[in-house]
Amino acid sequence: SKFNVTDNGNDDYEPSYSPSGKKIAYSGEEGPNADYEIYTINVGGGSKFNVTDNGNDDYEPFWGSS
Repeated sequence: SKFNVTDNGNDDYEPSYSPSGKKIAYSGEEGPNADYEIYTINVGGGSKFNVTDNGNDDYEPFWGSS
């Protein structure tokens, strides 16, 4: 079944599942006219974690090999 992992009223794009399938990385914004940053969140939802924090738009997150 489908459900929203994020529910914040902002634009969230480009989801990428972690190799374990437990987390999703995505590009999102904090508000109108904000720059896009990369976040991770558990597949079941919950609190997001800000991976990047800079004045540039960050897109296309991916999980590298360990």
